[in-house]
Amino acid sequence: MLTVESETRVKRPLPIASAPSVELTQDEAAFAAEYARTGNATAALKTVCDTRGRNPVAVRMEASRLTRHPGVVARVAELRSVAAAALNTSVAELALSAHELATASVDDLAPVEVYGCRHCHGIGGAYQWRDAVELCQALDAALRSKGSEPRPSAAGGFGYSSRAPVNSSCEACRGHGVAMVRIVPTSELSAGARQLVAGVVLRDDGSVERYLIEDRAKWAHMRNQLIGAYAPFKSESKSFNVNYNLNAPTTAQPPMSAEDALAKLRAIGVLAPDATPDPAVVSEQ
Repeated sequence: MLTVESETRVKRPLPIASAPSVELTQDEAAFAAEYARTGNATAALKTVCDTRGRNPVAVRMEASRLTRHPGVVARVAELRSVAAAALNTSVAELALSAHELATASVDDLAPVEVYGCRHCHGIGGAYQWRDAVELCQALDAALRSKGSEPRPSAAGGFGYSSRAPVNSSCEACRGHGVAMVRIVPTSELSAGARQLVAGVVLRDDGSVERYLIEDRAKWAHMRNQLIGAYAPFKSESKSFNVNYNLNAPTTAQPPMSAEDALAKLRAIGVLAPDATPDPAVVSEQ
């Protein structure tokens, strides 16, 4: 694990965004050291700054901004180079290793292969069994079902192999066969594919069900960081004012009569055309 020595600091408020500069503030330098150690920008910012009570989205945005700060980028690269030298390796070698992981093919671990189905090589295209034991097991299951399952037939014969080739004339699979995943032994894997293996999932009998693989997108991101593929991002904020001029009446408006009010109510459909309420009631309201 990469370690970066730094003195203990009191957590300060979030640093105020400043113009990109090679010179780093104390908080920016502390962030660079923590980010170089963990690779997690948000966690690094929370470690060196007091983010309590701050909007989590604002914290993540500030952490992202700091990772693009030219001075922080340069300091992180310097610290990682020092760590690489201590491990008797170089940033170029680390980038190459990350590139191998990012571009390793899953096909090298567990290729999908197509083989013949149960009917491809059965006699007369019927279902083919591996051996008599398998047929007996199927027959026993049918008898136990008390008629809910049909009795199996031995018309297709025996000798089925899951690695038999596809019969293009098979009517059951129409010559497409059955797709199967083949787990490649680790001893046969390439260097990049071997690094891609993060673990294995076992069945109850101890056989391998599938590989757990590394996140290739994560390693591609690490490679791009190591080779400096991300250009520093420059952001700037602008503010502007918008003025609205509202013209108010210069003279007082005369009061509306009851007859005018009734006419407007009829015009907008509130009153029926033939409705004639008492004008005195309208004037009181």
